[in-house]
Amino acid sequence: MVRTDKPLELTVKPEILIFPDWLITGKETAGGVTYRQGLFLLDQGEPPLPAEAREFIEKSGVTVTEIAENHSVSSLETPPALRPARVDLRDLKGIALAEKLLATLGETPIRNAEVVVFDQARNGFNLSVTADLLIRKGEKRFILHTKRLPEQFLNILREAGTEVIPIGEKDQGRSLIEGVLKGLGIPVPFGYFSFRIPEEGKRPRLSGSFSTLQVMNEGEPIYLIDFDMPPAILPFLNGRREGHVVRY
Repeated sequence: MVRTDKPLELTVKPEILIFPDWLITGKETAGGVTYRQGLFLLDQGEPPLPAEAREFIEKSGVTVTEIAENHSVSSLETPPALRPARVDLRDLKGIALAEKLLATLGETPIRNAEVVVFDQARNGFNLSVTADLLIRKGEKRFILHTKRLPEQFLNILREAGTEVIPIGEKDQGRSLIEGVLKGLGIPVPFGYFSFRIPEEGKRPRLSGSFSTLQVMNEGEPIYLIDFDMPPAILPFLNGRREGHVVRY
């Protein structure tokens, strides 16, 4: 039994750390697992860990004991049911990926929409293109298209308030996501998201951080990540004020 002066790492990506006051370790078992028990000495008025945090820590191989005023305590909450990542985009490419991405963000993309370039009344003849995807945002329209259009067509469409966003049929991952969203004028910064439990106070009991693309959807952040998030971490993110996770 030793007093801890640095956090204990539970997962590397995302980086999840816990901050027990004391750590009890046992001998390594035949299965190669070492018993670990974290003692958390709660300050006066400090609440115990939320049920989902306690459950995650114990599933990660550390037994949790919280002590307040010389007796053991624990959260009275019931851990929420685990939910999968909101959307999985890993197996999609090109237009299929763009369509599902936009639907996830609350947009309504239209497949194979006819967009007029020349019309009989103005130009003496009719000519239209079939957009792979069409998005309407206010007064503007956006075409997501895999085939190259003549520069003359692009200029005419632009003058009519329609922008064309080119997409490769085999494009996928971060490059497609950033290209589509930036083309639509949707901010998609890349950086680090972090959270801690408790959210306020002089010291954390659990903290987490990970790199992510972030998009705001009606005031709610959506985190687009390129690694597998342990299912037990999702209750910290899905359905809480921190937002939702999407895997690409």
